[in-house]
Amino acid sequence: MIKGKRAALAALLAVSLMTGALLTGCGGGSIQASSTAGGPPSDQENAGQQSDDPGRDPAGAAAPKTDENADQTDRSDAGGSDAAERTDGAPKAPGADAGGTEDAQSQKSSAEDSYFDDALFIGDSLTEGFQLHGGITNATYYGFKNLNVKEVFSKPLVRSGGGKITIADAIRKNSFGKYYIMLGANELGWVYPEVFTEKYGELIDLIRQVNPEAKIYLQSVLPVSEETSRTSKIYSNDRIDYYDELISALAAEKGVTYLNVREAVENENGVLPDEAATDGVHLNRDYCLKWADYLRQNQ
Repeated sequence: MIKGKRAALAALLAVSLMTGALLTGCGGGSIQASSTAGGPPSDQENAGQQSDDPGRDPAGAAAPKTDENADQTDRSDAGGSDAAERTDGAPKAPGADAGGTEDAQSQKSSAEDSYFDDALFIGDSLTEGFQLHGGITNATYYGFKNLNVKEVFSKPLVRSGGGKITIADAIRKNSFGKYYIMLGANELGWVYPEVFTEKYGELIDLIRQVNPEAKIYLQSVLPVSEETSRTSKIYSNDRIDYYDELISALAAEKGVTYLNVREAVENENGVLPDEAATDGVHLNRDYCLKWADYLRQNQ
């Protein structure tokens, strides 16, 4: 009888010891193995964390900025970079900020592109896209979504100090050796085209006041796709052809260079190929590179 009780107590003690060992194992490491010391937290742990930075989303990506011009109708609505990031100085456009690619085909030698070291590009979101994808990263860009020629003088867009100034005031503050201008896309619907050429002429005069020796290039308005031209009430290729004639005549009148950039991107019918832009307007990377090569060949 005593031996039976002792045996029962021994068995109970053995079970108790085994249970204690199992409990220690569950709480000691196996459940926490996914978060080892010094290792990255698990996806489940990350899912409940948010960044303290109000400018970033919970995943850590930069939150999109609000475009102050979003209420305007613009052929160039699908532009890329944030206009507010343009500064009034004459820095070289940083490759990373400009969307530069590591693809060797889009990066020309510094010797070849040194011509653009003192160049300023002025335009709407087509110019923004060119900055992002054209591969000319050593120029300065004043490219803004929705920009028209009147806003060059009236709308504060370029960051300067703690605020913003107009493109015209930024031009007055800094002299460049070359000016590449592409305007006209957002003026196609204007009732009086002569207002466009008048203000465009004032911009040329301003540049000459700042630097009489500067080289000024007026770039043609780029064509749109056949479908866009057929379906849009304003942005037709016939209207674009007319504005390009106005710009060419203005260049001749002012004694500056007209660059028919459209011939670098249009097809045999004088329209933008469907492959050049998903929206029929904004050039993709390959066609921005064609544009850039045209500028290199026509300096």
